[in-house]
Amino acid sequence: FVVFSKPHERFVRDGIHLHHDFDLLFEETMHGYNNKVIRHLDGRDLKVSRDLPSPLGSTIRIKGEGMPVFGKPWNKGDLILHITINGTNGRWLDSPETQFLPGVCPTISGVRLSL
Repeated sequence: FVVFSKPHERFVRDGIHLHHDFDLLFEETMHGYNNKVIRHLDGRDLKVSRDLPSPLGSTIRIKGEGMPVFGKPWNKGDLILHITINGTNGRWLDSPETQFLPGVCPTISGVRLSL
């Protein structure tokens, strides 16, 4: 008996971890954001806030918000948010002035999660 996962439109499964593109406005990547809502697979709304920059291409890991571990459903993997910039379609990435942006803040810390 083999079970296959059906692809999801917003989440990608990687074992017990879930990946999700976290769309931010350009201003939010530079200055932070409050209570950005992510609708989880089970219908819960996760609210993520951050006071520091989030560079394009960086990730935010939210512990325990992934898929359950087989045989231990109380243990869960992580939800990994991949920072993307909403509404640009990558057009501004061709500008030479923006080459410094991924290195503006090389570490991701200070993320707050509320349910």
